[in-house]
Parts: sequence; C-alpha cells; structure tokens
Amino acid sequence: MLIDTEKTSLDPDSILFKAVLDEVGAYVYVKDSHGRYLYVNEVTRQLFQQPLESIIGHDDSDFFSLQQLSDLRKNDRRVLLYGETIDSEEVNTIKATGQTKIYRSVKKPIFNKQGMIIGLMGISTDITDIHQLKDALQQHQIQLERKNHSLEDEIYSEKTKAENKDKKHAEDMAQKNQELEIANKILINHSNNLQQAIAKKTQELEQSHRARVTLERQHAISQERQRFMRDLHDGMGGYLMTALSYTETTSGKDSTLHKILKLAVSDLRIVINSMEKDDEELMFMLAMFRQRIESMLNIQGIELVWQVEDEPSLASSDPSHSLQILRIVQEAINNIAKHAQATQARLTLKKNAIVIADNGTGHTQVWTKGHGINNMRQRAQQINAVLDIDTTPSGVSVTLSWPLAMTSS
Repeated sequence: MLIDTEKTSLDPDSILFKAVLDEVGAYVYVKDSHGRYLYVNEVTRQLFQQPLESIIGHDDSDFFSLQQLSDLRKNDRRVLLYGETIDSEEVNTIKATGQTKIYRSVKKPIFNKQGMIIGLMGISTDITDIHQLKDALQQHQIQLERKNHSLEDEIYSEKTKAENKDKKHAEDMAQKNQELEIANKILINHSNNLQQAIAKKTQELEQSHRARVTLERQHAISQERQRFMRDLHDGMGGYLMTALSYTETTSGKDSTLHKILKLAVSDLRIVINSMEKDDEELMFMLAMFRQRIESMLNIQGIELVWQVEDEPSLASSDPSHSLQILRIVQEAINNIAKHAQATQARLTLKKNAIVIADNGTGHTQVWTKGHGINNMRQRAQQINAVLDIDTTPSGVSVTLSWPLAMTSS
C-alpha cells in the first residue's frame, strides 16, 4: 500500500469510511515502523479495553501476554523489514481480560512515495469458534470409536453366550445389533453436520475478508480521484475561466484566442465529468464531443453523420477507459479536419466498437507515421482494445474495438 506521508490526519470525507471500519466485525489497525499503533478501529479498542489515547503510540507489549509476544513481533518484522504480506494464525492472550484466542491475521507493508516501508496495516479475524468446532468434532469422533469398540465387545460377548442359550436370547442379540446400527448412523449424521458447519463458517470468514480488502482499495481510489478532480477544477480550470472572461470583456478581443480557450474549457469539463460519473460516462462524453466538434466541421464544409447502431458498453467501471476512447476518436476527427480534404465524416457507434470514416483522399502518410498515430495505438493498448486503420484512395476508415470484458493492460 502506498500513502502520502504529507497528509497525516484523517480527511473529513473519510468519517463514513471510519464508521464502516468500526462495524466490520474484525480488528483493523495500523502500526509505524517501530510496531507502535497509529490507528485502531473501535472493535480493537474494545478488545484492549483502553481509551484510544492509551493505545496510540504504544506497542503490543502493553496489551498482549509476553508468552506470545515474540511470535507477534516476528511476523511484524517480516512485514516491516522484508516487505512481505503475512497471512497466518496468531494465538494472543489479552492482558486486560486474560482471555486467549486464535486470530487469522493479514498484515501488509505501507510504503511512502519513495518506496520505503514506513509501517504496516493489519486485519485480524477471531477464528476461535472454528477451532472449537474442530475440537468438538474430534471429541465426537473419539466418542464414536469408543462406543463402537464397546458395542463390538458387548456383541462378541453376547454371541458367545448365545451359543449355549435358547432362540429368544438370539433374538435379543439381533435387536441390540439393530440398535447399534441406528446409534452409529446418528453419530455419523451428527459428524457430517459439524463438518458442514465448519466449512460454511470458513467460507463466510473468507468472503468477509475479501469484501473488506476490496472496500479499502475502492475507498483509496475514490479519495485520490476526488482530490485530482478538485485540483483540476480549482487550479487549471480557474486559470482558463479567468483567461476566457478576459477575452470576452477586453475591447478588440482576439476571436481566435477566445475560441481556443472555449475549446480548452470544454475539454477540461469532459475530463472532470468522466471522473465523477459512475456509469454511462462514455455516451455522455461522446454527446458532449459531438456538440463541440460538429460546428467546427461544418465551418470547414464537412458534414458530420452520427449513427448509433447500439449503445457502447464497457465492462470496466474505470473512468479512464472512457477518456482513452474519447481521445482516440478526437484524434481521428482532427486528422479528417486537417488532412482528409473530405466533405463527409461518418461516426458509427456499436456495442463494443466505434468506426470513424471519411470520403477524402486517403491521406496515407498521416495514418502511417507521426506521434498522433502512435499515441492512438498506445491508448488502445492500455485498455486492451484493437485499433484498425484502413486507407484507400476514396477515404479512410478507423475502427476501434474492445472486448466486452475490458481490462487495463
């Protein structure tokens, strides 16, 4: 995990996330490189039975029995010194209660921007119940074996006596044998039920663990995305709007500069909107792009034909995929406007493809070299898409297609 060491306090936006961590039912904590606690959730605080200020800055020796402390520190050193991710069982005795319990602990290193390990984060789950169920199953199996041996000895003894007794005694032995079979089936059924309960409990714990890890990762990505959006809006966006306002109010304004600034502001809005929309962002961005580019093409005498055979669908929810596709379409339209000498540009939307075609001269040299084409191919590669360019004397067709299960390369 990589963190920003310049931000040491919790962001107010993460209060909800902290509340979630307090309710997940597992022990979540963060330690510095010396093993001292920097953060614990409410479940961990209740386990230690200490106020938060008596936990932060202290290490495990203040809360756990010295008998298991060496094993705890050994696991922490593997994470802090060698950058390993530890997934192991730990037996801990809490000083405050004297209770000894078994935990499944996952510990991962925390890195700063320079790649140095500055601490660890851990999630521990109480699996004492699972071990108790396993012990109970083992005891039941032992009792079953003892019962079988006892009954077998009894049957053998009764059979020996039956040789010298009458028919009624033989019938009694048959009845006891039937009772033994019934008892044996009951014990086997009980054993199977215990095994199923253990398997179900183990599966639930694994699912809960995976869900918590996914939640933390999604929260970190969301926080970084929001920060980047604010920086774009308040920084570059502010400067562009100030410059645009100046060109609108200054006498003898430069109309070319005014148009360029409006295009820049529009492009910035597309980037910001792509980062804050959760779904349908590709159609939204393409619609904004159409409004912006259609008038520019008409001025140059180029008709824009917009066809929607099917609404494009991206399996990935990553907003960067939509932005990469828009940049490829944008570069293709720019090449038509600058080099094609065309009278028509046709853009066709499909389920997992976009086709941009023109009726120009082919402009073969433009589509075989240059930074623009290289950038288009690199963007397509980053989202596992395929870019196909077909040049003919009567025009160029650019097809961008992607798998329905799109993933970043």
